Amino acid sequence: MRSNSLSLAGRKSRRERSRQSRLMFSDPAFTENRQVRVHRWAPWIAGFSAAFVADAIKRYNLKPSDRTLVFDPFAGVGTTLVEGKMRGFNVTGCEINPFAIMACQVKLNWEVESEELADWVSKLAGYIRKIDSSNSAGAKSLHEFPEETKSGSQNPVAESALRAPEGFRTREPFFDPAIEKKMLLLKEFILEVPDPLRDHFWVAFGSILVKYSRYAYGPSLGRKTVMQIRISQDAPVGDVLFRKMEEIRDDLRWIKNEVIPKLRSRPEHRILDKSVFESLKEIRDESIDLVTTSPPYLNNYHYPRNTRPQLYWLDLVKKPSDINHIESESFGKFWQSVRELPPIDLAFKMPELSEVIETIRKQCPEKGTYGGNGWANYAATYFNDVNRFFHDFKNKMKRNGIMVWIVGNSILQGIEVKTEEYLAKIAESQGLKRVDGGIHILRKKRIGSSIVNTHVRSQAPANTTVLYEAAVILRRK
Repeated sequence: MRSNSLSLAGRKSRRERSRQSRLMFSDPAFTENRQVRVHRWAPWIAGFSAAFVADAIKRYNLKPSDRTLVFDPFAGVGTTLVEGKMRGFNVTGCEINPFAIMACQVKLNWEVESEELADWVSKLAGYIRKIDSSNSAGAKSLHEFPEETKSGSQNPVAESALRAPEGFRTREPFFDPAIEKKMLLLKEFILEVPDPLRDHFWVAFGSILVKYSRYAYGPSLGRKTVMQIRISQDAPVGDVLFRKMEEIRDDLRWIKNEVIPKLRSRPEHRILDKSVFESLKEIRDESIDLVTTSPPYLNNYHYPRNTRPQLYWLDLVKKPSDINHIESESFGKFWQSVRELPPIDLAFKMPELSEVIETIRKQCPEKGTYGGNGWANYAATYFNDVNRFFHDFKNKMKRNGIMVWIVGNSILQGIEVKTEEYLAKIAESQGLKRVDGGIHILRKKRIGSSIVNTHVRSQAPANTTVLYEAAVILRRK
């Protein structure tokens, strides 16, 4: 009876923590951003909500000034940076994925002439009408259309744009033929748009690529046929791109007319396009007031592979080897990169975590590469990077600076890893301390891409393990 009572008390405690967290912070899910100005420009499956960032700024009473800095070491497509800048704060972020870097830069670039962009959005509308009217005779190239649809420049790249990226390989054709033809024609138009406006069109183009392909996020990029998702053989992708560009045009006007006039001064932004460890070397000690971030989880979500459509179709990479440095320098690495290595141990002392990792290592040895040793190596590598991060980062925060770190627990080879608990303990060992209760459960039933041998994916009867996301609240002593 005593153990049942303790279990019930534990469940009540978790429910209470979850309730308190909901009072402190908004839902962190990125889906909330789909209708929020500027944030809606580029989807990011592993992102978090602008409302969550706003809550953190408000809760810790942060006031914008020339010396106030909001920081995100894992910037993604810039949720923290955009929300911080719109509230008047100087912002700095680190990001290694080229598509995410482009999205950040576009969303933070307020110097673009919104009316010049509007002119090109109108040209896009005319171009799409020309494509539609020519379908009966076969789609034409931009160079065959009247001059009013062109910039007047002769971009040599545009001559070869009507080919899918050669280095991009998938198990089945990425697009159906009719959709691919339209996407290539749209790409050819974008290549005629002058800098820096072109990147706005690229971000919009990248945001619709996967939706109209034979692939989908579930959460990792996979074939719709396997997921039993209907495939569209044709779609009005030009109209969809035009509507996305209308959003960007309208949001830029809103920034010019509604956001900037209310700011005391023009805030600055900075994107460091290196690994987080290299980027931290460029951050001044005692310069950061608030960190709101969601780093890679221990769920093997492979960002470089899952953004391959955008990387190749936007000409950010040309061949598979161009992605290698992103994989090797990414925080936490990936299971695929460490699974065949000899056993990897923790580089610091934490007996309880070492025990969990060794338990994972002993699972399913008969599966070889897919057995426990590879997953244990992945977990050890991940937490070694967590420890290295806090060691390199701790002096970058101002005295009493705050960090709000969103992370989820994981289940590897059927073994639960309470990532948030170990992360908090590692941070404490490096000189930070928990505040405001330390850990707050934000939402439950998060499904990760490497949740192995658990009812969450297998649909087996539920056991006592629940997947969740948590906010870890830390302060520099």
